Amino acid sequence: MSHSKITPARELFEEFEKETSRLEKDCFVAAVRILDNFLTGNPKSEFTQRANNLKNTYTRQLIKKLGSTAFSNIYEWWSTLIWVLDYSKEIEKITASDPQLKSIYDSFINHQPWLNELKEAAKDYKEKTHE
Repeated sequence: MSHSKITPARELFEEFEKETSRLEKDCFVAAVRILDNFLTGNPKSEFTQRANNLKNTYTRQLIKKLGSTAFSNIYEWWSTLIWVLDYSKEIEKITASDPQLKSIYDSFINHQPWLNELKEAAKDYKEKTHE
């Protein structure tokens, strides 16, 4: 019975994985919520390890997708950054033991084109407000 409680999470994660042109945030969030609820309510279940493995596997997929997702503007990148930071604890655990995923994640976090755009916007704002 417990296995059937985590099956919807797997299905949502598969939808998340299928989407190649953008991040399917809603599917990822819903799947993690299902697994977190299962793990909280069933800490000693025979399926606890399977639920944790599923969550870790797709968190790795999330990191990989961050490296291959083209963000068309700063707002898209920023909203994704804010969303991803909700999973920073899990991401830190995974990237601590995987240098390649750490590099991908760090590149996403430090996305230089957007940082430059932010600096320009701040400069323009400062100039306009001090005229």
